[in-house]
Amino acid sequence: MRKKISMGIVLMLVVNMLLGAMVPVAGAAAGGNPIVITMLPTDGTKGVPVDTKLIQLAFDRNVKLSDGEIEVSVDKGAAVVTQTITPQPYVIRGYDVTIPSNTLVNGTTYHVKIKAGTFVEASTGLNPNEEFDMSFTTLSAQGSITQPVISVRTPELGKIVSGDSTNLKVTFDKTVVKNTGSVSVIRASDNQIVSKKSVEDPSITIDSIDNKTASWTVTGLIPGERYYVLIDSGAFKDIDDHLFAGINSAQEWYFNVKGNPVVWDVTVPTVPAANVTGIATTGSISLNFSRPVYPDKGIIFLETEGKLVKGFDVTSSDVKGGGTNKITLTLPTNMSYNKTYTVTVLDGSFKDSDNNAPLKKVWSFTTGTTTSTVLTLSSLSPTDRSTNNDITTSIVATFNRNIAIQNASGVTLKKQGTTTAIPASFITSGKQLIIRPSANLQEGTTYYVDITNGAITDLATGELFVGLSGTSSWTFQTKVSDTTVPVIQSATMYSNSVIRLQYNKTLDSSINLLTSSFNVTVNGETRSLSNAYVSGESVYVTLVTGVAVGQVVRITYTGNSVRPIQDLSKNIAASLSSKEVTNGIDTVLPKPTDGYVSGSTLTLTFSESLKSLSNSSYAYDQFSVETDGYSKGISSIYQSGRTVTLYLSSSVSNGEIVKVSYSPGSYPLQDYRGQNISAFNDYFVRNAYDTKPPELTGIEGNSNKVILTYNEALKTSTIPMKSQFSVLVNNSPVYVTNVEIVSNQVFLTLASSFTADQGVTLSYISGVGGIADLNGNLAGYINLQPINYSLVTEGIRSATVRGDTITVVYNKTLKAISDLSISQFGVLVNQSNRGIQTATVSGDTVTLKLSSPVTSGQVVLLSYKIGATPLNDNQGNVIKAYSNMSVQNLSGTATTTDGVVQPDYVKSMSSGDFGKGGYLLNSDAAQSSESRSRSGQSIRKYTLDHAKVLGGLKFTSNNNVSKMLVFEVPSTENAAEVDIPLSALMEVYSMGKSTSFAVRYKDVMYDLPMDKMAYTEIARALGTSSLSYVYMKVQMESIPRARLTTATSYNGVTTNPLADPIELHITAHNGSTSSGVGEIAHTGQLYFRASSTVASTKQVSLVKYNVASGTPSYVPSSVIGSPTAMLFSGKVTGNSVIGPAIGYSFYSDTMKHWANEAISELSEKLIVESRSSSGGKFEPDKSITRAEFAVFIAKGLGLSGEETSRFPDVTSGTTGAYIGAAAKAGIITGNSDGTFKPNSNVTREQMALMMVRAMEYAGPSISLNGTSAQTLARFKDASKVQSKDLVAKAVKEGIIQGITINTFQPQGNATRAQAAVMLKRVLDKLKYL
Repeated sequence: MRKKISMGIVLMLVVNMLLGAMVPVAGAAAGGNPIVITMLPTDGTKGVPVDTKLIQLAFDRNVKLSDGEIEVSVDKGAAVVTQTITPQPYVIRGYDVTIPSNTLVNGTTYHVKIKAGTFVEASTGLNPNEEFDMSFTTLSAQGSITQPVISVRTPELGKIVSGDSTNLKVTFDKTVVKNTGSVSVIRASDNQIVSKKSVEDPSITIDSIDNKTASWTVTGLIPGERYYVLIDSGAFKDIDDHLFAGINSAQEWYFNVKGNPVVWDVTVPTVPAANVTGIATTGSISLNFSRPVYPDKGIIFLETEGKLVKGFDVTSSDVKGGGTNKITLTLPTNMSYNKTYTVTVLDGSFKDSDNNAPLKKVWSFTTGTTTSTVLTLSSLSPTDRSTNNDITTSIVATFNRNIAIQNASGVTLKKQGTTTAIPASFITSGKQLIIRPSANLQEGTTYYVDITNGAITDLATGELFVGLSGTSSWTFQTKVSDTTVPVIQSATMYSNSVIRLQYNKTLDSSINLLTSSFNVTVNGETRSLSNAYVSGESVYVTLVTGVAVGQVVRITYTGNSVRPIQDLSKNIAASLSSKEVTNGIDTVLPKPTDGYVSGSTLTLTFSESLKSLSNSSYAYDQFSVETDGYSKGISSIYQSGRTVTLYLSSSVSNGEIVKVSYSPGSYPLQDYRGQNISAFNDYFVRNAYDTKPPELTGIEGNSNKVILTYNEALKTSTIPMKSQFSVLVNNSPVYVTNVEIVSNQVFLTLASSFTADQGVTLSYISGVGGIADLNGNLAGYINLQPINYSLVTEGIRSATVRGDTITVVYNKTLKAISDLSISQFGVLVNQSNRGIQTATVSGDTVTLKLSSPVTSGQVVLLSYKIGATPLNDNQGNVIKAYSNMSVQNLSGTATTTDGVVQPDYVKSMSSGDFGKGGYLLNSDAAQSSESRSRSGQSIRKYTLDHAKVLGGLKFTSNNNVSKMLVFEVPSTENAAEVDIPLSALMEVYSMGKSTSFAVRYKDVMYDLPMDKMAYTEIARALGTSSLSYVYMKVQMESIPRARLTTATSYNGVTTNPLADPIELHITAHNGSTSSGVGEIAHTGQLYFRASSTVASTKQVSLVKYNVASGTPSYVPSSVIGSPTAMLFSGKVTGNSVIGPAIGYSFYSDTMKHWANEAISELSEKLIVESRSSSGGKFEPDKSITRAEFAVFIAKGLGLSGEETSRFPDVTSGTTGAYIGAAAKAGIITGNSDGTFKPNSNVTREQMALMMVRAMEYAGPSISLNGTSAQTLARFKDASKVQSKDLVAKAVKEGIIQGITINTFQPQGNATRAQAAVMLKRVLDKLKYL
């Protein structure tokens, strides 16, 4: 027992004295051992809290109190506690010394002293204690109870040092001293220790001034190598004996030693070497460098005959050897004999530790043959996929040996799109097969040659040729004889001294035009000309003296045969006679021609010099700058000549897309004549710090036009080669004949047209001179990306007609025109002219009112020419003319089976964008008003009309195929905000109709089923009995991925966003005043289009970003499309920040494991994870616990963590929250005693029950084909299964199998690998992957 000195003891002492029960102190018995006393805190302890109340003494045997004294005193100072001990009859084994409050002070050493004989042995009264003196030291400062941590490392993480030695320093957050342990410096390339010192080594010193910094020198460093530092746990400690945790990871502190830039190894750069033959079809490729390299980014291409065999992502497990001089790639299993393979390693695929990259390398090698008689093709003429071939061209296939025709019918020449062979003769000449068509080929037509297996043989050996599929291996196109002359589209003042003549096709820029071919008059006076030249589709004529705004300018051109204006086919343009040149403010005045930003300095260059600013101190207020859609402050402005410099309040970061706008105010920019220059909006400027490639946001097209749209402006000084693009129409190639870049779009012209019902894909090979942003970052590869069929005319987004109204929507905001001339437009309806009554411009839309309505089925064509009041975008650029553009006719929609007529304000929406069709509400179904997004951006709110929403929903819900009604927020908005009248939704829901309402904003659409809305709960939350004036507010806003604060790496899995996520926020409010706002519990389907370059779509998914906890979590989702352009579809519950992401996982113990594929996919999607104690291993063959499997299931179903007190043995935290969520969903149940037993291994039967419940929670109920007994009959241990129905369902669905063909082992434990595979089966069946 343990005693404290108290009033009770005092009373007992008095009583014992009266009774004469005092025990005299006895000396030690002869040969007896003195009592041994120990103390808590132990002798010499440091860091004892000053609020310690007890000092606990313990004895090695039972003792009694005798005569003596216990004293607690300051080291070499006075006593602070003194307790006198007198004899007592009771027996004790411990004794507590009470310390009064506020007795101990920080940073002080105290001694606990006990006089000899104070305690004696209880059984004998002998063997007293000896003199006792032990000490402890209190905390150095109040609150100093944490371990020391490193605040500064020198050199910093990843920094580059020079020389063969360097000084290493670590600065802690508090005073430290040396303890025990070692510090090691290790070379990363081979993990060799180059320096290991005990911290007690004198060369490791601690700064005598701050007592926080330890330093030492490491020598023997090799240039070009990376080194990392490890420090043993406890090597340093603070003065309270709190131990430093140490550094035990190679990623925690490493530095690089500067070396010569890496180059390919001079002696043996590659294995196989270039141009060698006889290489085996199995094995590996080695890349050898002059110094260690590390994978950075990109794909290594292995190709043969122009076809991709395999692309090796340099960051994938297929590429090994990072951190060494040798990179190894394992050859794929689909290698063929006797083929030449080309390997392409792009710039920047690997980098050394100094961030230097070796140059691009391309080389070829040839595999060996199984026999020397293999018959192969050597060459084709015309070559595969060649263009501009003559219609009388010879068609020749050359083989590696002399040949004979075995089966002439097996060789056919066909025209693309047909299966009928073209009449031709086939002869052989030595190694050549010669095909001679009976008539000339057609112009502008694609042909292909098929050779069946065995049609051609080796003349000497009879070896059969394996054949050739022309559609994939030998197609070619004949040239087109262009006989149409170029037609002028517009004549405008490009600047005050340059006239621009724009034609409808590309002109021959090799012609040096004569100024004598032109005559220019200004207000009737002839002007001298200094130059005339061709560029693209335009002719530029330069005047010696400039013109003023508003002067009448006319130009005459006289064609001649010496240096005419002509197209690339030598068709000569017609002469011009006194053609009026548009000379307005927007065309003549200076405009920005270039811009770039470096750090916090943004520079704009104008087309000509500007007048000095009258008050530069305030002129910057007229400009606004956006980075990634967010406003950037401007602190000052400077103007000189043609340049305007804006000084921003903060620097622009890597990858940010920068746009600048200008609106004239009190201190406008002026040209040198004093004319105010025009406003401009969203002018892209080059980000000098940008190293991120432009991202593809969409591909659309129709007829023979295709537009690729990127997220930022593209470089126009270099145009990709036509051969870098591949377009397949129903898997047959269609050649690209022209490439043009305007702003952030690439325009392709095809050799032939395609239709809406054809499958069209586009591929693009990135490379030098290809698509790049303004800073030269090359766009990524595109692989078989589907092309969305839609209207494609340069600058136009859509053109539709309904009744008497044609609506043309442009990609940019147009300048307002008060009196837009109808004479500039022409409308053909079934090839007959249709009158136009009015033409108006509003925002990005031109609206034409016709003299009479268009009816269903009529073909409508629209033309626009530049006239007296031309269309201009908001930057003053003249909108191009167009001729006979197809207009989508939405007039006279037929009724549905239930007789509900399609309203005029509803039009069909293609399923091309989101894989799901529907109907769009027109923009006139909403009223817009000024608002602010949740992040404070200026936007317009769209409030939908009750009657039109109701009418649209009634139509969609009565259609044969239930479809959704969609409202699309204009893409020009910075964020989406839509108010939807809930009463309209409620009315349709009350009618028992099945439909949904969706809001689309840019590449995101959120679809809310009517039957998932909690109408009653919304009314109750807002305190109203009626939904008549209640609106549901849907807000969507892009969140820049750079601003995410969530962790990207956890337990061996790294997660990176593929695109900026979207914040989805839904609330309800009463009326237009937004009173009584409340969040809505909602469940819907989120569709997200994203473009990227990833190795496999199995790595990607939608994730939810929990900003509060800093962790992403999996959203049950599927993805379709190619690895470069994907459509995500996921189930969303509640307000969230959601976006597509890619996961990378690596477990050293699963690389060759049978379940590696399932483990990798579920890990990369944040569903399964390694144990925190596993050291980066998954431990696939260890048993899985009940808690682990419950967490995996909850994550796979996308359940949000929910703390529960249901199970007394489940503690709070992340695991407990997921267990609570699974319990709430009915997926897990406890044991009969009310516990969950989270750390017990889950049995196979328990696992089967959980998986069946999970499937029935997320999907339809599972039914058996027969009885459970019949399903389980094949298992001889079926009688041991307790929950036979549920286990039978799991077996029937193929989720779980027997251990053997006739044993199930219901009480057997499952491994973590087995759990991952079975969980993947469940999620696959639910379409949650």
